Amino acid sequence: MPQTEAELEQKLIERLTGLGYEPFTLRNAEDLKANLKTQLEKHNHIKLSDTEFKSILNHLDKGHCVYL
Repeated sequence: MPQTEAELEQKLIERLTGLGYEPFTLRNAEDLKANLKTQLEKHNHIKLSDTEFKSILNHLDKGHCVYL
């Protein structure tokens, strides 16, 4: 029997939390950007300057892949 979308979503959440990600409520686009920066820094063991993070956002806006 195929899994439902809710089951797939729950498994994804479990996998991400198992990798160290924490649930986060996004209220707006600024929350999304701040959380993205936090997660990139945490999981890549780096500290991004504002200029570096703006460069990443610029690449994402243009549809480029970013590898850190």
